[in-house]
Amino acid sequence: NYIETMVFSKNKDFLLAGCRSLKGKLIGRVRGVKYAELCTKGMNNVAIFSDSGSLMKSLNRNIIDYAITAHFNGLVQLKKLGINSVIALKPPLGKRPLFHYLHKKHKDLIPKLESITSEMAKTGELYLIRQQQIQIPLAQTYSHRLCLLTLPLTILY
Repeated sequence: NYIETMVFSKNKDFLLAGCRSLKGKLIGRVRGVKYAELCTKGMNNVAIFSDSGSLMKSLNRNIIDYAITAHFNGLVQLKKLGINSVIALKPPLGKRPLFHYLHKKHKDLIPKLESITSEMAKTGELYLIRQQQIQIPLAQTYSHRLCLLTLPLTILY
């Protein structure tokens, strides 16, 4: 599983060429989201929001011109808020793998989980599950936290 970093905007004609193309623009991001923080490092005119709903509302109200957030999260918020004037600009800024952690008391499960998820990845089952699960919150206009197990697994100590 992964997170795809996207820029959202009302400006459908903006040519996105990475984070540097946003320099000098009025950008919004959510506090604590590392990939957005790294992208906007050293830039002026960066508004920081406490949640992605506020971020997308501000984009819709023209308070900011561009919003950096995860693709799926942005789509869910737009659907939830009924915003139709904002789009995800392409290409994505990046794609980062998601890691799931097990408590050390469950470390005996790692070989079995790795085997199962590896086989599911080979057959394409993980991809299909992801695609299906992405569509559910978009159709229902609210989001759930998705908990797909992906490799690699890490033990917390």
